[in-house]
Amino acid sequence: MGSYPDSFPLSLGLLSIVLSFIVSTSIGNSVQGADSAFANKELQKAAKYRKTLKT
Repeated sequence: MGSYPDSFPLSLGLLSIVLSFIVSTSIGNSVQGADSAFANKELQKAAKYRKTLKT
């Protein structure tokens, strides 16, 4: 029981990291399919804006 409290937070942290990674990738995939056109437009706007800032 002495080593249990030390290893428990570590495994809990790893579990939360894995869960957040899975959730973020699944959300990212669904958003990527729906909003890819919007994201591309926004990227093009940002690129144009950067060009106007440089000149």
